[in-house]
Amino acid sequence: MRTSTQNRRGSRSASARCPAKSNAQSQSRPRGCARKKGVSISWPTVKRALRRGSYTYRRTRRSPAKAPAAEVQARTVRALWRMHRLEEQGHCQLFYGDESGFCLQPCVPYMWQKKGETVCLPSQAHSKRLNAVSFLSKDNQIHTFLGCESITARHMIYSLDKIASQITIPTVIVLDNASIHRAKIIREKQAQWKKQGLRLFFLPPYCPHLNKVETLWRMVKYRWLAPKDYASFESLCKSVENILAKIGQEYRISFA
Repeated sequence: MRTSTQNRRGSRSASARCPAKSNAQSQSRPRGCARKKGVSISWPTVKRALRRGSYTYRRTRRSPAKAPAAEVQARTVRALWRMHRLEEQGHCQLFYGDESGFCLQPCVPYMWQKKGETVCLPSQAHSKRLNAVSFLSKDNQIHTFLGCESITARHMIYSLDKIASQITIPTVIVLDNASIHRAKIIREKQAQWKKQGLRLFFLPPYCPHLNKVETLWRMVKYRWLAPKDYASFESLCKSVENILAKIGQEYRISFA
């Protein structure tokens, strides 16, 4: 695998009541206007009503299959808060780790387009896939490992061994409960990493929102990659590698 390390928001619907009109008047009604039982509502009116109700047009997100236990989630949040306080005092450093993949199927659910024109992105159902393992801190330090092979527990060991050999202060790696993170060979390495100053902290199930590196994948796929980057697999790989190599410099994420 190639490696790189860098420092680094119920709406109330509005309707205009109007008297009944003749068939001729009804036929001349503008497109995009709904009429039922004497009520005429245009789409701009609906949009204004939604905006007044604090609705915005934006991307939807997937939710976990189950809701995490409130007590467990609260306990995890407190633990992370304590570790970040120690980090602010210079006693340790905290990285959030996870894997993601990039292929020629663009992650663009919507985009601005000129009227009368449609931007088409190529779709390839069986394209190659670039896989990435990244470990990101709140101050945008990042360790990234890229490759085209499927990510396994052995790739995680390779990545964590690299980090353990470079750290100078106690370091905590926050991971989710993916099977490759909990594999036997990972557990067998933890004692060695602990001696090197590297510890693993596992998030509880159904808590992807607590893993800050998820924000990195969202920013790369939905904001920083451009349509032209999907022209070929080679250009996609080059763009992803360039973005991840410049986290903390040209590309930054502000965590609350």
